[in-house]
Amino acid sequence: MRPENMTILTVDDTPANIRLLTHYLEKQGYRVITAEDGFEGFKAAIQHHPDLVLLDVMMPGTDGYEVCELLKAEEETRDIPIMFLTAKADVEDRVRGFELGAVDYITKPFNLVEISTRVKTQLRLQHLEKLYREHRKVLLDVHTLASLGRSAGVVLETFLKKTEALQEHLQKLSSSEKGNTKACSEIQALVNEMFSMLSSLKAMVHPPAYETEKVRILDLLDHVIELVYTFIPNTIRINVDWPKQSWVVVGNMALLHQIFLNALMNAVESGGGKGEISISFSEGPLPEALASARSLDTSQSYIRIAVSDIAPRKEPVEFDPQSGWYHAGKNDLTTSIRLMAIHLALQYHQGALLLEKDETGKMITNIFLPLV
Repeated sequence: MRPENMTILTVDDTPANIRLLTHYLEKQGYRVITAEDGFEGFKAAIQHHPDLVLLDVMMPGTDGYEVCELLKAEEETRDIPIMFLTAKADVEDRVRGFELGAVDYITKPFNLVEISTRVKTQLRLQHLEKLYREHRKVLLDVHTLASLGRSAGVVLETFLKKTEALQEHLQKLSSSEKGNTKACSEIQALVNEMFSMLSSLKAMVHPPAYETEKVRILDLLDHVIELVYTFIPNTIRINVDWPKQSWVVVGNMALLHQIFLNALMNAVESGGGKGEISISFSEGPLPEALASARSLDTSQSYIRIAVSDIAPRKEPVEFDPQSGWYHAGKNDLTTSIRLMAIHLALQYHQGALLLEKDETGKMITNIFLPLV
């Protein structure tokens, strides 16, 4: 969670308070937008959808309590955390604020260090809740894919049994003239069943119509990195050269999540439990050879996310264009499967995957996604 990605809306009818809070929070790296009355604050929240609102209570016209009620009534703003910042210090006022849905209540005169700490805490909680919702969505998609896999497995098992039966009938056909008519009839029936099962299997593996949305790709990668840190040893670090710009792609959140997760896990497992993974970014057209091989638009602008392994691999990873498979060595099927999953997910997004080596021999997984 990076402060430069966080927007805070400050609503207060005292210009001196606005200036003080804005100056201090911007020094912490946050983007700050302001409003000097309740109704303007409500409109600013609807327009900018901030990550947190610092809200005064006593304001002319629409007071802070009313603004809080309005924001909690709107679906697009109800989940934004609201911190009251007010001179109203009575217990009844605090209780009312929390009952309206505020996450914190700070009384004036306030301490800037305390506000900064509480802001960080609430943004962190909001960030973790958002991560939970996104990861739950990914898990639901995984369960759906697993269900499809089980269904496809049943079809394949039945198909194999039908193939064995077909072989038996062919053997009868070759060894007995009397059984020819009956065997031919049974073979025809089996062929019809097998054709039907192949059609069912094709329908199962056909890519579904995933829901797509605009995704701030650096924010998503930041979320995935935080997830990876929860289950890798503390001897592994992920060094990210975060750029100042914010790139947006249109895609399926779950598939994009899996692209980054698979790339990072391949990098994690390349280093024997310790070392540093490097991630860098650039923007531009696809390399001409890659665009030609994938039949992609050379005039389209792409973001390139380059994920570098911790250490050189014992066996090189190579792409076989004839089979469409990534070969990562006899004993590394997991890396091959992850790369194949990245490849297929990028195909869905009109993107591309390119594997390279740096000067030390470490593999770099280059992920290309078209920008909006």
